[in-house]
Amino acid sequence: GAPIQRPDDAERAVACALAMQLAMDAVNQQSQTLNLPPLQMGIGVNTGEVVVGNIGSEEHTKYTAIGSHVNVAARIESFTVGGQILISESTWAEVQAIATLNGQSQAQMKGVSAPVTLYEVSGLAGPYNLKLREEQESFIELKHPLPLQYAVLEGKHLSEEQFWGKLVRLSANGAEILCDHRPAPLTNLKLLLWFPKTNDRRRDDRRADDRRAEDHHRQWPHDQPDRRVANRRADDRKTDDQPVPPMIVESETTTSSTSIVIEGMGEPQEIYAKVIQKPNRSEVGFYLRFTRVPPTAETLLQALRSDRRARKYPAEAAAVPIASDPTTSAPSA
Repeated sequence: GAPIQRPDDAERAVACALAMQLAMDAVNQQSQTLNLPPLQMGIGVNTGEVVVGNIGSEEHTKYTAIGSHVNVAARIESFTVGGQILISESTWAEVQAIATLNGQSQAQMKGVSAPVTLYEVSGLAGPYNLKLREEQESFIELKHPLPLQYAVLEGKHLSEEQFWGKLVRLSANGAEILCDHRPAPLTNLKLLLWFPKTNDRRRDDRRADDRRAEDHHRQWPHDQPDRRVANRRADDRKTDDQPVPPMIVESETTTSSTSIVIEGMGEPQEIYAKVIQKPNRSEVGFYLRFTRVPPTAETLLQALRSDRRARKYPAEAAAVPIASDPTTSAPSA
């Protein structure tokens, strides 16, 4: 609507958002040729009166838009995940005659007392004839759920309350979590996710113990060597070619002010995600979409997706107990 206002501004704004999302395929194809990671974006659209023009001082002037409706659009965008377009009720009122929806949800915005309805747009008919590609999300069920801990992220503030859960199903972009606590849809989370150690990592840990024991023996040669250390190398030879179960059977943990160690698991990976609205198979748990995954964590997740041994098949299906804090009880395999 700026600098020239037209009666179909809302329709053209949504059409622009759809065209931007459709163009991301070409952008990512080019990124792949340059060995760059794929990009995703979320778009928020709101309709309302704002102040537009050259704003600033004599030293620095910028053509921009300011006002409460600009802030609302930014907050709507913060609720999106990659590849998604969310619009406000005011925009929906302008485009509903030709728009196609994937669904709607309620969101609690900062500074707004009542929940706000957000609409997820997937297409626009009429002269635009634009439609996002439909992607069926396929989940694999893990034979051995992964322990995790998460906290709610509100803006830049991380809640001090921590919750334990289990990752039981995994898709290309998200996961299903079992947990006693169910956060509201569109909530941002910070996860600590534990992956099982590989044979190589377990062997490295044992060899580090060997070196510490040998150093100790050189300094105090009359001390009795640890019987477990004496058998390390034999254990290495036995386990070199054996697959490591991707979940612990018993857990002994050590908690300090900085870290939590779970036996059989490597260092936790820090992942960010958003809770999505999706029908749950169970009354306890929720679905999430990953929003930021470090390269190391992505490599570990991809290894689980491609490892057929990590999957649970229908003949093996059984009830998965709700996860508890592994510092107090052992997760069940």
